[in-house]
Amino acid sequence: EIGGYFGLELETKSEHHTNCLKLNLGRNCLEYILRAQTFKKIYLPFYVCNQLLEPLRRANIEFDFYSVNEKLEPLLKEAVHDHEAVLFVNYFGLKQLALKNLMKSQFNLIVDNTQAFFSNPLKGLDTFYSARKFFGVPDGAYLFTSRQLDVPLARGTSYQRRQHLLKRKDCSAQF
Repeated sequence: EIGGYFGLELETKSEHHTNCLKLNLGRNCLEYILRAQTFKKIYLPFYVCNQLLEPLRRANIEFDFYSVNEKLEPLLKEAVHDHEAVLFVNYFGLKQLALKNLMKSQFNLIVDNTQAFFSNPLKGLDTFYSARKFFGVPDGAYLFTSRQLDVPLARGTSYQRRQHLLKRKDCSAQF
């Protein structure tokens, strides 16, 4: 069965993404970027997970939405200023070429590769991934950024986020 998530995976394998910062959630990667880069405003596509608004509110970052065309590519209404950023979602891992083209004209891009786990990060772009969308794990996110926050990060736990994975092992995805 394929439901909204995969079943629990306990095998220890090598990680696909290395030489990056490892956090627990994709939205925490976004918050890290926003705090490290000190952006004042971010533009998000209308077609984005509502969970991404949580770190914006915590970091007190202003945001606005932009539309996408039929190819899921940004339709930005106005020029983006130095203290602003554009979140680019690599929908289903199919937008790598569009991202490369956008890099030529747009500064301050943040790449959301939560739907594109196996797409390689592009040099110089803040990029984050979520393992939960591709594997049966309770959490796990990868962040590629050139900026480092000068604050200690608390070590998180994930046991409280495993219940759905264990339930699927016992009962199936239908329950």
